[in-house]
Amino acid sequence: MAVRHASHPVIVTWDDDDRYRHDHISNMVRELGDREAVKVNGYWVDDGKGLKSYQHRGPINQIAFTKGVFDRVGGYSDLDYGEDRDFYEKLLDNGVVHEVFWKNQESSFTYNVCNGHLHASFNSSYKAMGKSKDYIRGVIDLKAGGGRSLTVEPVRGEIAAVTVFYNIAGYDRLLKNYHEFRSNWPEDTAPLWTVEVIPPGSKPCIEGDRVVQVSVDNPFFHKEAAINYAVRELPDEFTKVLWLDCDLVWSNYNWLRALPSLLDTHYSVQLWGQISYLDRNKSVIEEGASVMKDLNRGKPGGGWATQREFFTQLGLYTTGIVGGGDTVCAMGLGGDRVYQRFDPIFRDRLSIYRKEVIRWVADAMEITGGQATYLDERVSHLWHGDKDNRQYMDRHDLLRKVDFDRDLGVDGNGFRKWSSKVGERRADALNRGIRSYFQNRKEV
Repeated sequence: MAVRHASHPVIVTWDDDDRYRHDHISNMVRELGDREAVKVNGYWVDDGKGLKSYQHRGPINQIAFTKGVFDRVGGYSDLDYGEDRDFYEKLLDNGVVHEVFWKNQESSFTYNVCNGHLHASFNSSYKAMGKSKDYIRGVIDLKAGGGRSLTVEPVRGEIAAVTVFYNIAGYDRLLKNYHEFRSNWPEDTAPLWTVEVIPPGSKPCIEGDRVVQVSVDNPFFHKEAAINYAVRELPDEFTKVLWLDCDLVWSNYNWLRALPSLLDTHYSVQLWGQISYLDRNKSVIEEGASVMKDLNRGKPGGGWATQREFFTQLGLYTTGIVGGGDTVCAMGLGGDRVYQRFDPIFRDRLSIYRKEVIRWVADAMEITGGQATYLDERVSHLWHGDKDNRQYMDRHDLLRKVDFDRDLGVDGNGFRKWSSKVGERRADALNRGIRSYFQNRKEV
């Protein structure tokens, strides 16, 4: 029925209990070309323990075909089971199906053996699939007579936005802030992707368009790794990227339209100049500035934008597993003066990071040239607990005996994890300390 009512001559099939990358539709249509049917092989399997890649013939739900050949071979048979295989065999019998093999890194399909155990790809609403110079947003329209059809709404642009939601202690306040942040974001100007990081023992709690849900092995602060992950998965047409915290609301968003041009003359841009910290009743309790506006007292984080190529060549610093990555990233993007402002902290109190920091900042500066500026815009910071509870300096004492080169590894998605050299008992003790830190932030 759905194929008969479809308005487009090309059909791409999928299963609603598997996962597909953002560009799966465009990849399938590209492979179809001027053929009548194509089956793509090369896929990932989620067995509940991790993702494994395969290049041999895969499940038959990676298929695209024209409506013309569908009608000619008789479509799907009325079967209780296996109707997709039956249809595929009809295509084979008629000699019209072409098979191609995707390399592992090209595959955009994950076959879910243990449904719901991992969330390492775009969520199952699949409402943001890449297509040529546009990406398309799926919209279900109720039409006269009770019929339903899937339409596509193109949104053009060269800049994409990324934010990260991480809530290891399950605080309602953080989720409420995210929804307020998201409801204010102008999707038509810069489409926003959200990465929800799901630590052990937690469940996903965000739904909506362009939501990426990633399960991780350890309760680290994974913000920078999550941003790197999302940028790698963006459709190719986005050449500029901005990332921002999901507890911020701007007084207006007109700056988004001017940002791409500003990034033509500067490699990086901090997305605000002034900040108002709000209490739980939305009253201003503190004012501040960005580090690019006030070098001596300004804040390093909140939101930045840069060229997408930066993520291809390097990506954001990911060793700040209990926080602090904002500061290091600002040192690499903001230029030598910002580096000189914060380096004394890493020579003294945070010396455990200094080797890693110097290495990353040197690589970042070589790429960016320190060509950065800021937007003179005002932003409000939504309340999520007393700042003293965040222990911006003391939290790093948890890692005093960690050798980052030896003790930290990287999983298949680029997220930090304990290496095998740490040992299970020590890793458990470190994880308990980190988890306790996040619980003691009291973000209510």
